[in-house]
Amino acid sequence: AGTGAAAMSSNVGWSLSTSQGKVFHDIGHGSVKLNFGTGSATKVEISGAENLRNHGVLMVTGYGLMLLGSLVALGKNASPGVWLLAHRGIQVTGMILAAAGLALTLTREGNSQSSKPFDYSKATADSVLKAHGIMGITVVFAPVIQVVLAVLREKKDESGRLKGKRLAHVVLGWVVIIMGLANCLLGAELISRKLGDAPEPYLFAAAAMLAVAGLALAFKVFNYVRNIGKGSGRGGGKGGVTRAEAAAAAVKGGGGEGAHEGESPGSARDRRATDQAVVVVATV
Repeated sequence: AGTGAAAMSSNVGWSLSTSQGKVFHDIGHGSVKLNFGTGSATKVEISGAENLRNHGVLMVTGYGLMLLGSLVALGKNASPGVWLLAHRGIQVTGMILAAAGLALTLTREGNSQSSKPFDYSKATADSVLKAHGIMGITVVFAPVIQVVLAVLREKKDESGRLKGKRLAHVVLGWVVIIMGLANCLLGAELISRKLGDAPEPYLFAAAAMLAVAGLALAFKVFNYVRNIGKGSGRGGGKGGVTRAEAAAAAVKGGGGEGAHEGESPGSARDRRATDQAVVVVATV
């Protein structure tokens, strides 16, 4: 049995349950080391605690970068030729960090039953834990589909509207960002339960980025709806033509290269120059 203070010490695991019928003891949620000789108690941190903390940091950072990459895409008109490279690089980096964060939860240390990933049989597996796991898997693998949509997207048509795979790529991207950051809020609650850490750093970071994402998405939707309205006004409805087509038809019907009846050669040249300027303006 041994002698001395060390022999009189024991780890006492917490009794965990959401109902009396499911109560169980598990040092995987932390324990207290009691010294029966001195009467002192020392907190013992669970195995793999740092992995859980790093998981939270990687997830918040990863989806924060994905948000930044999407914000870069909003300013593509201000930086043609540069925004796409920045967008791709930032998004891929965010995806890698999120995947690394998921890997940490699947390789946690310790043999306690509570450390098994996606084990929902225990009393501590409430709706928060289940939702966090399901959303986490979804938002880590959904970006792969988004990348495929980006590769297969159609070329832009003259209207410049988002359609088909191009539209699906944008919509899925924003869904992943908002779901990922919302899941970080659930993760902050779970880290607080599991480790006793203050959840505020994770909560504040994820909530602030969610607010930015909401404003950016509202701006994106507003511009999309406004552009649709402009396109309808220019085209005269579904079966109409664009301003450029209307202007070109007007120039063609206005007499072409020749002078109108009673028109001097100088006036004809001025008219043609004016018609050409109309076409240029209409296509801008």
